[in-house]
Amino acid sequence: FVEADGGLSCWLEYNADLFERSTVERWAGHFKMLVSSVVEGGLDQKVGEVEILPASERSLLLEGFNDTAADYPGDKLVHELFEEQARRDPDAVALVFGGGEMSYGELDARSNALARRLREERGVGPDVLVGMLVERSFEMVVGILGILKAGGAYVPMDPSYPAERIRYMLEDCGADAVLVNVDIDEGLLPGGCSTLDLRDERIYDADTSGLERIGSPSDLIYCIYTSGSTGRPKGVLIEHRN
Repeated sequence: FVEADGGLSCWLEYNADLFERSTVERWAGHFKMLVSSVVEGGLDQKVGEVEILPASERSLLLEGFNDTAADYPGDKLVHELFEEQARRDPDAVALVFGGGEMSYGELDARSNALARRLREERGVGPDVLVGMLVERSFEMVVGILGILKAGGAYVPMDPSYPAERIRYMLEDCGADAVLVNVDIDEGLLPGGCSTLDLRDERIYDADTSGLERIGSPSDLIYCIYTSGSTGRPKGVLIEHRN
């Protein structure tokens, strides 16, 4: 800053290798807006009342960037959108993990086989919650889609959770079935709850054709547990249309 003509002048120096000229000019504009706001508002002005953004930039941040409304097929279930893509391009790569790949066609077929078993043998249908005690893997996505295609909703749980937390979540959500891809102590499961190991290839030997749709966009898609202010996890129910 320097005094000049009864006032103050200032300039900015910046590293052109790190910042664009337009960025620095915008910062300079913010500073000018800040100074003007302080001068006009006086010494009694609260910090929260000081303006640093010109009207055009404020409008862009508050209105332009938040204009995210978009049309979407509200009459469809989430897995139906996946199935449409699988039919359009079954050979396209859907998943990449650990150096391997899985196509849309294979993912669709494996999740269909799992869904059929869940629906016919485990009674999974609309608003039936199924636990998912799995590590990140191909099986995790197969499991999610399989549960949804069966008509149910999934409850994700990290295998690294303490045993008492896992047991509480399963008891709280009333899950009778849990999909796993890790070895677990069956003793941590509440009574009446059983596992289905997604690593068992016999699961996918069943009919892999698509299942008849049951349910609607107002049905549950998953239940996510938060830490909870009391220290006990709290389940939040989410629907397909959400």
